[in-house]
Amino acid sequence: MLTLDEVAEGYGDLRLVSPRGQARIKSSLATYGQISPIVVLGGDGPPYQVLDGFKRARAARELQTLPFLSARRLVIGKLAAKAAIVQLNQASGSVSPIEEGLAIRSLVRDDGLIQLEVAALFGRHPSWVCRRLALVERLCDEALERVRVGLVSPGVSREIAKLPRGNQSMFLDCLDKHQLTCKESAQLVTQLLALPEGKWNELLATPLDALGAAALGDTADGARERPLEGALDRLSIHGRIVAQRLEALTCPQTPLVVDAGARTLVVWRRLGRALRQLVEETMKSTQGGEA
Repeated sequence: MLTLDEVAEGYGDLRLVSPRGQARIKSSLATYGQISPIVVLGGDGPPYQVLDGFKRARAARELQTLPFLSARRLVIGKLAAKAAIVQLNQASGSVSPIEEGLAIRSLVRDDGLIQLEVAALFGRHPSWVCRRLALVERLCDEALERVRVGLVSPGVSREIAKLPRGNQSMFLDCLDKHQLTCKESAQLVTQLLALPEGKWNELLATPLDALGAAALGDTADGARERPLEGALDRLSIHGRIVAQRLEALTCPQTPLVVDAGARTLVVWRRLGRALRQLVEETMKSTQGGEA
């Protein structure tokens, strides 16, 4: 049993922050208390570094209602500890390729291991180490930090990594402005890579127009097999085009148009999410024979 002062999160940069996941853990901790112990790196004495249970430790600090945390100590070396951060979560599938890459990069860049040594430490093939390391190092510093703090999803980060590092910042600006989904980000990256870099600014200025045209003209077999999904994609994209064109009419003399554009955009996003959830739940119940 450890007090919060005896627990440190020095390896926290090797895990991604998930606001939703953190909120769920905090709610569970407040309602049921601590169910499973955290795992810490054993040593001569406190503070003990967390290897598994970062969300639980952070939630406990926020709640300030638990005097102690139940912990299991692993007495291993610091190099093995970084590998353990990944391996302790692989069975549950709660560790992403980006997090694996962060641990590998730390071992290579900070601890001076070669990739063959890292592969032996993880018990994986050297090609796996190489791919994970490349995934992280292809991201610019701004993109990597946004992924780490939960502002960009791991799925979107894989699409961003396909772009040259020098062009990733303007893609991030486009992502923020137009609130692109992972699927839309993938489609936009594909379109960007098919164009000369000199035309990227033009496409990134009005990405929804390009995505909307692609959605309307999509005659792929996959799209025909999923007509509801295709319809929702088109509805979402064109609704946001309408809302953003309303915002484009903004001028100091027409504050109502400013408000209308912003409100339309918010309402359309909520409608899109609600419709998609309804379709997914309907499909699940149909597949389960409950429709």
